[in-house]
Amino acid sequence: MKPRDDLSTKTVPQLVKLYNSAPGADDAVGPEFARRGDPARDELIRMLDAIPQGQLRRNAETISTIATVLEYEFPSQASSDALERFRAGVTDPVMQGELRMTSAMLRGRMRGDWMDEAWSQANRSMSPLEQSLHFEELLMANAAPGERVFFLVGAAQFALRVGQNAKAEAYAREILATPDLAAKTGDGVYYGNHVLGMVALHQGDIAAAKHYLIESAKTPGSYELNGPKPPDPSLAVALLARGEREAVVEYLDLCKVFSKKDALIEGWKKTILAGGTPNFWPEWVEANLGKTALWRDRLVR
Repeated sequence: MKPRDDLSTKTVPQLVKLYNSAPGADDAVGPEFARRGDPARDELIRMLDAIPQGQLRRNAETISTIATVLEYEFPSQASSDALERFRAGVTDPVMQGELRMTSAMLRGRMRGDWMDEAWSQANRSMSPLEQSLHFEELLMANAAPGERVFFLVGAAQFALRVGQNAKAEAYAREILATPDLAAKTGDGVYYGNHVLGMVALHQGDIAAAKHYLIESAKTPGSYELNGPKPPDPSLAVALLARGEREAVVEYLDLCKVFSKKDALIEGWKKTILAGGTPNFWPEWVEANLGKTALWRDRLVR
């Protein structure tokens, strides 16, 4: 990007606005932030602190830009503390997740080994799913105190998908051992048990798989489980294939507590009791998001 005018004349709020204005804009604006040093960092922090909690969605782009600039240009304890302080007052789950990830990346840059050559070399030799696990584990290693569990949820699922069952089980057990887990993350309750159930199934322990299926549904729910991302039904489907219909019906009854989709679930139960297998994910996505068949298929994949 070729700056249209002298960036040195811009205020910090003007630079924030320019940062995401066009492809490559950050290549010019980032160095200008860095040139200004700590005074620019401190003004960014003041801007972040001044955003009213009731106007977070309206200021989402500004928040994201400030967090990114703090991560890339000013990796410091002051930046980390500012992001943690700001995130503590955020209730929007999507923004919470974005800030949690940015915070972990900032902490990694502060350590000085974020995606270093050894990590990158190992990453290049991996499959896409293994790379996803590798990145989630990097986030886990740099998570703020008490935040590791949020990245464990993704890591346990990726480990399961790449066939690293021992690692998946270890991560899932760590999730379920987290104090006050249900209050921290409903996803953790669901997927900690789901992963253990899938591991048990792979080991031929049907009784344990049924137990974890039932336990997985004893979640208070979450932003994703309640709508955008359906609960992974693969354990339920696998148990249906083995004739364990009563366990799956019990699981679905428990899912009603957090899903609020009674009619949909009752329809699934009728299908199951009649000997069939519901088309769980597409129907869940359509019921919660009202997507067309095309978008539904994309979301399910």
